[in-house]
Amino acid sequence: MKPRFPVVLLVLASLVLAAATPAGAEVIIEFSDIRGHNSEIYIRALLYGSIVEPSEDRRFRPDEPVTRLDFAVWTARALELEAPEVAEPPFRDWDAVPEQYRPQVAAVRAAGLIEGYADGTFRPAPGLTRVEMALILGRYLVGLGVKPETRQFLRFSDGQEVPGWAADASAAVRTGVILPRPGVPGAPGRFAPFEAVTRAEAAQMVIRFRDVVQEISPMPRAPVTPPSVLPRAIVLAYFVNTDSAYQSLLEHGSGIDILAYVSYSLSGAGELAGVDSPRTMAWAAAKGRPVLAMLGNHDRAVNSRLLNSPAARQRAIQALLGLMDRGYSGVDLNFENLDPADRTAYTSFVAEVVAALRPGSYLVTTSVPARNAAMMAQTWATAYDYAGLGRLVDYMLVMTYDQHYSTSVPGPVGALNWASSVMAYATSQVAPSKLLLGIPSYGYQWPENGGRATAIFARSAIARAEELGIPLVPDPVTAELTFRYRHPETGIWYRVWVTEPKGLAMKLGLIAEYNLGGLGMWRVGYEPPTYWEEFRRALLPRR
Repeated sequence: MKPRFPVVLLVLASLVLAAATPAGAEVIIEFSDIRGHNSEIYIRALLYGSIVEPSEDRRFRPDEPVTRLDFAVWTARALELEAPEVAEPPFRDWDAVPEQYRPQVAAVRAAGLIEGYADGTFRPAPGLTRVEMALILGRYLVGLGVKPETRQFLRFSDGQEVPGWAADASAAVRTGVILPRPGVPGAPGRFAPFEAVTRAEAAQMVIRFRDVVQEISPMPRAPVTPPSVLPRAIVLAYFVNTDSAYQSLLEHGSGIDILAYVSYSLSGAGELAGVDSPRTMAWAAAKGRPVLAMLGNHDRAVNSRLLNSPAARQRAIQALLGLMDRGYSGVDLNFENLDPADRTAYTSFVAEVVAALRPGSYLVTTSVPARNAAMMAQTWATAYDYAGLGRLVDYMLVMTYDQHYSTSVPGPVGALNWASSVMAYATSQVAPSKLLLGIPSYGYQWPENGGRATAIFARSAIARAEELGIPLVPDPVTAELTFRYRHPETGIWYRVWVTEPKGLAMKLGLIAEYNLGGLGMWRVGYEPPTYWEEFRRALLPRR
């Protein structure tokens, strides 16, 4: 399947910085219109799992109808369906399908999940009805061995309205994927077969469906690897399940010691939602690499509700133990944007997670925003108890990046001298062997006519510099490359800051200088191949 992102210059779909936040405030982009929605956690799970893409206006529009195209693409991605070679267009209106989504549509067609209309069309734009949605999901479940039983429709007050051609939809009802819509009080809910499916409802059904598929066809298990078995200096890498990132994993994954899989998050009530990746777990099982489920909790209000509710925390702990049963090797607690008032509550929650998982030898890691001694005079910098967290976890990644960010003035993403001061403070609080140096595989580009910066793959920024004949010579103080370029289409001039290989080697020198436990990179797929060579040079003597 084709990569979902352009290769040269782009906004990182899952790496956008919150406005007016201090250094180290990296967050995964959130939709602005889902907070408080009853499908919020399901929508976030699809976003974190790279099933849906953020829109330019950061809106999901949960209550609008989902299109047939959207649902086909989401289903294909959730199931990691491989696109076949298409000799002839599978539908008469193939030109109406955007080129970047044709692999997913071809994949669901080849899997027999969508057959199209009698006239041979796909009709990407019209809304999807509930019976069509149930049939798509039911067909896949039937293929896994779930027996269709049309009597399952009698669970609904209007079950008799389900047409005969949708018999396989009963498999989605039987497995609890399809939920009823409200009906007359005191009577069974409605199937509402011909009513439109909202985007929020579709998100919830895709997550429920993926969970059922996981129960029927479990993933391979990643190995449980205690820290004592790992190298003395490790590479932890964050992984979002895109096709381009997966290709990078196949090519360079031998250089990874721990993979942190980005998909899961916890609600304020302690409910867990995410999307598993069987292909990633199969890779881990074959290569003997542990996989952590990263909990991307980046909403301050959600985090506060969770951390201050004993019941929610216990619900979360039980959910995490369930994740371990699904084949993960541990968890990465990526709680960002914490309220300083929740500092003690967060440390206590981490202690509870460790107490629950350590008997099974599962790994527990956490990531913390960069701090140095000077910053600790500022209230916002006190939200993370470095010393307390460091005593509990197996590894603590310090995010020595986002010194400058999308809404700041232009400057280095993580200057060498700044990163050194951050690690000096961290090692005064935490055993150095537990600390990981944060490495960004991205840069930022600021428009010189004003406005917020956008992020850019490191490999793309370096390629652009080479195209322009700019020498890859980093600044000796920051260890980053900075250059200007003019966008060929808009004519706008940009100032870029990025870490190229020579500068990366300089930054990696901090591992030996401070005797650190290794490095952690955000994220796989953004980096040029030379990054892996520098990792190997820096860590091999320490292993």
